Amino acid sequence: MVCIAPVTKEASGPASHATIPATSSGFPCRLIAMKLYISSFIGPSSGLMSVSMGPGCTTFIVISHLRGGVGGEVYKDSLAFSGNYYFPLTGWKTSAAHEFHDERPAYGFDLRTKGMFPDFPWFSGELTYEQYYGDKVDLLGNGTLSRNPRAADAALVWNPVPLLEVRAGYRDAGNGGSQAEGGLRVNYSFGTPLPEQLDYRNVGAPSNTTNRRAFVDRNYDIVMAYREQASKIRITAMPVSGLSGTLVTLMATVDSRYPIEKVEWSGDAELIAGLQLQGSLGSDLILPQLSLTATDEATGSVTAPVVGTEMRARTLCINNMDCTDAFNYQWEISDEMKSWKSVPGATKATWLLPYSLNGESLQNKYIRVRIISD
Repeated sequence: MVCIAPVTKEASGPASHATIPATSSGFPCRLIAMKLYISSFIGPSSGLMSVSMGPGCTTFIVISHLRGGVGGEVYKDSLAFSGNYYFPLTGWKTSAAHEFHDERPAYGFDLRTKGMFPDFPWFSGELTYEQYYGDKVDLLGNGTLSRNPRAADAALVWNPVPLLEVRAGYRDAGNGGSQAEGGLRVNYSFGTPLPEQLDYRNVGAPSNTTNRRAFVDRNYDIVMAYREQASKIRITAMPVSGLSGTLVTLMATVDSRYPIEKVEWSGDAELIAGLQLQGSLGSDLILPQLSLTATDEATGSVTAPVVGTEMRARTLCINNMDCTDAFNYQWEISDEMKSWKSVPGATKATWLLPYSLNGESLQNKYIRVRIISD
């Protein structure tokens, strides 16, 4: 009898190679989970908490990511220089944007320059340099992942009235892509009558006083970093048994998030030699043709027995008389024929070789028998 033990195996690593041992309510709104991004910032000019929320409707809101930052600004009337450093406040979470990836806010910094012509206070310009760190970072939010990406930005800002700011710019992130930007910002000043905020004549060049009350310029969009999730493979094979030389069917199942590109069965050489389809999860197997009994009168040992084999000792006395039953025996096993272990209870002339002993497989073990008494 040949027995192949069931196997359940979990592994982490590349999922392209598996090795299998042979031993509706009518509501007109799509329910989606909105992400809430909170970016908290501390700077010498002021503090800011900005909230950006995806459109849609849902029964709950999930706070996904938190980002922090520190920044500073140096200014002189119509010219200002600022810098910011960003860092994540939340850890890695499963990403909805990239399959099989985790995401979190990326580490990074930016340097910004903003200037204005005093004689033309309606127009100003901005230059920005950005650098973020990580193996997979989506700097522009366009789905392109780059390693330690950097970008250069240029923008022109028009203030037709104090209340409104129209912005147009361009960002170049090299391998991460590029994009044109445009936007409208409302700068409402509490305590100032609305007609004054809509009067173009009130647009003036910034001063040290106005700069002191302004927010530090920064990137209000959270730049995300990604990492690929570790692949997990679960392999399960059912046990099979059969007599020597018979045909049995091996069948395994593989649970993997990635497609399996190659299947390879492994095991004892004698066993694998009878495999009919090496690259298939299901394959017929011809069990090895081995003798049902095995003796070695010269050394009293035998190698590579098949589990289920009845081991038999034979003792010859004077004139080649069979006197096997006149003695007591001790069956022993060994890995390399250097040290032998006695099999408890195996003290008769015959011994049915089990599949395992004390949890250890007996396949391909050395077997011997000794006479211990008469």
